[in-house]
Amino acid sequence: MSFTESINSLTLSSTYPATTVSNTRIYDIFANYGPSFVLITFVGIRWFISVVGTIFNLLLFWITFTDKSLNSSCNYLIAMDALFTAIYQTSNSISLYIVLTGINFINLDICFYLMIYSILSITMSLCLTFFIGFDRLLSVVFPIMLV
Repeated sequence: MSFTESINSLTLSSTYPATTVSNTRIYDIFANYGPSFVLITFVGIRWFISVVGTIFNLLLFWITFTDKSLNSSCNYLIAMDALFTAIYQTSNSISLYIVLTGINFINLDICFYLMIYSILSITMSLCLTFFIGFDRLLSVVFPIMLV
């Protein structure tokens, strides 16, 4: 089954969850619930914060490479980290789309293909954070040399 067929085969239901919820999992409550105001609110807030973060991270990346006074290895590493973090933050748009359409939960195989770029970009961001720290360590250990 292709990706578009998987998305199109998802059915939406307008049934409401039971009023008594004792040991019911969140999935059982919201799986066929349709658009949920609670989920839309929390995912919408997270999406708005990530949009602001994406804009500022892309600005940091652009300014670092256009301004020649920021011409150092540490600044380039920070700019690349900001770029990968901006890519990671765009994954919140996928969550918002899923919640707004009322699907609320998707299959794991579909989720994997939708989120693989996000996983790779946050992994690159963590690696770059290590290299930024290593670059700063070299600057402290060898202060005379221009690193």
